[in-house]
Amino acid sequence: MESNSPSRTPENSSGGLFRSLLLPLLALVLVVGALGTFWAGWVQVTEERIRLRETLEGNSRLLERMNLPMSGRMAENLSTAMGHPVAIVFPDNEVEGGDGWDTADMQLASQAANSENAYAKEGGKEAIAVELTNKRGHLVVLREKRQLLDFREARLWALLMIILTLGAVAAYLLARRLVRPLEELAEKAPDFGEAALPEHLTRRSDELGQLARALDSARERILTEQSMRKQSERLAMLGQIATGLAHEIKNPAAAILMQADAMDNKTVAKMVREEAEDIITLVNQWLFIAKPSPPRKVAHDLAASVRKFIERRSEVYAYHGIEVVLEAPEALVAECDEKRVLQAIRNLVDNGVAAMPEGGKLLVSVKQEGEQASFAVHDRGKGFSARALENFAEPFFSEKEGGMGLGLALVKGVAEAHGGGAEVFNQKDGGAVVRFWISRKESGEETP
Repeated sequence: MESNSPSRTPENSSGGLFRSLLLPLLALVLVVGALGTFWAGWVQVTEERIRLRETLEGNSRLLERMNLPMSGRMAENLSTAMGHPVAIVFPDNEVEGGDGWDTADMQLASQAANSENAYAKEGGKEAIAVELTNKRGHLVVLREKRQLLDFREARLWALLMIILTLGAVAAYLLARRLVRPLEELAEKAPDFGEAALPEHLTRRSDELGQLARALDSARERILTEQSMRKQSERLAMLGQIATGLAHEIKNPAAAILMQADAMDNKTVAKMVREEAEDIITLVNQWLFIAKPSPPRKVAHDLAASVRKFIERRSEVYAYHGIEVVLEAPEALVAECDEKRVLQAIRNLVDNGVAAMPEGGKLLVSVKQEGEQASFAVHDRGKGFSARALENFAEPFFSEKEGGMGLGLALVKGVAEAHGGGAEVFNQKDGGAVVRFWISRKESGEETP
């Protein structure tokens, strides 16, 4: 038989943790309130006994100084002064009390006078005794025994209500203080991948702060893994596309190169050849990023290679109003895959040209730095944004309209394949610098 009762879901169980904390705290408040009231009653009764004993001792000293006779009349006068029945217990246990003292009261007074702590109680009464200094007996005061919790007193009720009210408010605030950060964590859970947790949660020094930091760390790892997975999927797709295009494009491009060699107009033939080679280079670039292969390292004079490359493309750059200034030594020999290194340099130069739409000078530097060959391009554009610097060389990341985000990824890949690396930074006086470096020799070989 199916039940029609609603299922317990997160929506209809909202606030369960708050109630789970609040109810025990309220129970604790009740216990503490009861104990506090009991303690207050005990303190009050004890203080009353102390004050009563001190008053009785004061009367005893007064009687001694004035040498007044010990009699039933004196006991009545003391009773009137103290507001409680007072009796005199002589050394022979004879008791002189005022009117209203019965046999049971006299026996209780005698017990108090003869007890070590000068106190006795029986039934609903208690007796407090003080010894006279001249050993003529004891003064004993008799009163109704006070209860620790006498709910007939309005002030006791007031004290209890104050304790319970303050305790309930404190319990509520404490429960909210404990639960609210957890509620914030729960509220942020649906947007876990979009934004970091609030700083006031992650900076807490308690266990909730540890939990928030652990969740934030897990979030970063998840986002990193997601990014890597997406990147792998894109690279796999790019590899499939590049493999297909390699066959479809390289063959026609090779035919174009052959036709360019047969053209009579050498200027046009040169331009056709360069563009066809650019197409082949672009496909090779895709293949390298999607399916990296070890570089074919041969000794090359990279200073001469870069110089020749810039001279060959100077007309293209001049068309965009860019004057490429090369700073390079006479020769710089390195064991490398020349085509890949030149492709990396071309990517950097093309990016620099794109960053300077109004034209200007673009500086390309080639340097020998110990056992490394360094290449850098200095443009005078707007520089990289903070986001671009953070995602430097990340495949498929680009802030340029229509950009594929593969150029800098190839630069970094070429550099690392040659035992080097790449970096980027903005210049203080404007523009940006992209630099990469490679090892000039094979591992275990000396460079001349």
